[in-house]
Order: sequence, then structure tokens, then C-alpha cells
Amino acid sequence: MAKLSLSGVIWSVVITILVAFEILQFSGIIRLSSIAANFYIFMFSLVTISILAVIGAIFLGITIAHRLLESKGFTPFEIEMLSMKEQISEIKNAIDELNRK
Repeated sequence: MAKLSLSGVIWSVVITILVAFEILQFSGIIRLSSIAANFYIFMFSLVTISILAVIGAIFLGITIAHRLLESKGFTPFEIEMLSMKEQISEIKNAIDELNRK
């Protein structure tokens, strides 16, 4: 069972409240005639959705980049680390030969 973080629970509650408010407003149970109230609710909804969209886009980008790099073998960083390991092994062997003489 996955453990939910506090921020995940907070975002879920915020989204649930926004959806419930919209449903109640469209069904006519809640009527807001104040222009300021409509504006503030709209801005709050817009900011919330924008933040979640950016977070989702970041995770989508990470996933796509991971899939692209995963199928092509080693990444450039891994290739560099492997070549560095080879160079270190060669240097160790050269030092061992010098110590034997």
C-alpha cells in the first residue's frame, strides 16, 4: 500500500474542494453574485491548476527523458565513468610495475 505524503493529501483536499464548489455552483445550490468573490475563486483555481500542470509537465519530461536514454545503452556520464575506471586501473598497474622494479 502506497503511503501518501502530507503535501499529496493537501493537494487532494484542495482539488476536491474546488471540484465540489464548481459542481454546487453549476447545479445552482451555491450562487455567488459578487464579482470580487467570482474573481478570487477564479484566480485561486487558475493558480492551483497552473502549479499542478507545471509539476505534471516536469514529471512527464523526466519520464520521457528516462525512457529515451534507457533504451540507448549507457548514458554519456556512465561512459565517461567507465573510461575513467579503465584509466585508474592502468595507472595502478603502471605503479605496481614500478614498485616491483
